Amino acid sequence: MAQSLVFFSLDALKHLDGGKAAVAFRRAVEDCVRDCQDRPLEEAARTVTFKVAIKPVAEEDPEFENSYRATGAECEFTITTGLPKRKTKPYSFGIDPQGRMFFSLNSPANVAQTTFDDLDPDTGKAVKSEVREVHEEKDI
Repeated sequence: MAQSLVFFSLDALKHLDGGKAAVAFRRAVEDCVRDCQDRPLEEAARTVTFKVAIKPVAEEDPEFENSYRATGAECEFTITTGLPKRKTKPYSFGIDPQGRMFFSLNSPANVAQTTFDDLDPDTGKAVKSEVREVHEEKDI
């Protein structure tokens, strides 16, 4: 039985190692599309890079002394995505004497901002806010 040899092409990748490189490329594109759907106002480009690293396999050329020729190659495929970083606007934090950071639930932009919740209802004067632990975690 003759050996099945296939010329390298992007289309032929589906036959190499169970199509792992082709599947990885498809999934990387899908990741970028999902990110576009998730963050449609993020203008930065999403990228997919398909890198082929080719190393020659050399043998000594019998026709010429101290001469080598490439008789094959080892190829490795790397598929990577580039997605814009996820970042928030800056928030204001205070630091207590024990070195713990805290923020205002009512005014996250400015920890020192007095809000209506900081006013004594009887006198109308600002009262010192108490820092408290928040133990509930919600999926954002």
